[in-house]
Amino acid sequence: MIDGAGARMARVEDSSWPAGRVAAELAPLAALERVRLVGARLGLNALVAMPVRQEAHYLPRALAALGESLAALDEPAGIALFVNNTHDASADIACAFGARAGVPVFCFEATLAPQFANAGLARRLALDLGAAVADDDAVLLTTDADTVVTRGWARRLVAAVRGGAALAYGAIEADGPEFSTLPGPVRAMAEVEDALFAAQGALWQALLPGTSQMLGVRAGGAGMAIAARAYRRAGGLPMVPCGEDRAMVRALLARQERVAFAPDAQVRTSCRLASGTEGGMAATLARRAAGERFVDGDLLPAAAFVARALAFGHLAGLVTEGRTALERRLGVAPGRLRPDPALAGARWLALMDAIGAPAPMNLREAWRALEEVRSLTARLPAPAAWALAQADALAATAGRGRCNG
Repeated sequence: MIDGAGARMARVEDSSWPAGRVAAELAPLAALERVRLVGARLGLNALVAMPVRQEAHYLPRALAALGESLAALDEPAGIALFVNNTHDASADIACAFGARAGVPVFCFEATLAPQFANAGLARRLALDLGAAVADDDAVLLTTDADTVVTRGWARRLVAAVRGGAALAYGAIEADGPEFSTLPGPVRAMAEVEDALFAAQGALWQALLPGTSQMLGVRAGGAGMAIAARAYRRAGGLPMVPCGEDRAMVRALLARQERVAFAPDAQVRTSCRLASGTEGGMAATLARRAAGERFVDGDLLPAAAFVARALAFGHLAGLVTEGRTALERRLGVAPGRLRPDPALAGARWLALMDAIGAPAPMNLREAWRALEEVRSLTARLPAPAAWALAQADALAATAGRGRCNG
């Protein structure tokens, strides 16, 4: 059957095709109402999963950019959209785009139960349905309907995954005109976060060269890719209301899978303060516009960052000096940092859960942390004990005193 947008209709209840089986498994969470296929076929090499909810305004621009990026990839690729709880023309727009651009489109339309209608689960279902129709060795990419990807985005993320990463993530930039309309303090928070995340990444590599960054990984669902086999091994995207992107990174790191940053795989995303989906960037910006002044909790003062990084270094067998002193500093039992390279990722994550994170920094503290991290990185490489002592000295100079773990 062909609908008005030129899409072939698939029977939702047909369990003989992969997405039908997934739909049956997900029945307690979502009522999958309609599947529309445009030039769709099974076994694509790359597939972009996109959750969509009431996105008729942003979607045409997002799809146009995505079409150009997939064309530059130069291999069989398509788009799987999970259109949920939507009453606008989003699904029609997606199908019409597929027919016009010659891009295979799988459009799944569903209604999530109210308790499940959130950003995290919508992305999980988009990826699950995408994985079901992609090739076993495919790369699954994901982005958002209010996001514009660059021409090289898909090619660079796919290359990073095919180069050995289980997951690769790119750089996410704010839409310039929309960003300029945000309140001054909100813009300042975004600016210090961008700078401090980059600085922490450089500090990690200075401390533990050549390792996958475990701390302060800024993976975002607006620009991320994962090997289909790794996705299945991990049991899919963690089912959380928000923060599903970083939860996926955590799940892979716990399995000793490699996570890579592809800085040239850039996207530009909107700075809207409201969206139809619970959670995500819009909710964060809205809270900040209302007066919240704490930066991302994954950003840490220099001394706390160094202590946690060196803890991973000990567990991975990369750092040998100062283990006893670091265990005392972190307040963990003697021997907790004994080398165990095969399980270093899982043991480090369990350690982080046990010791907890410092209180989130306010804007002034975050700017100071940025100065400390940059100053420390410029003086490395150096022995681990020196790095930690130097971080303490920087914190003391700032008037905060020694930063415990």
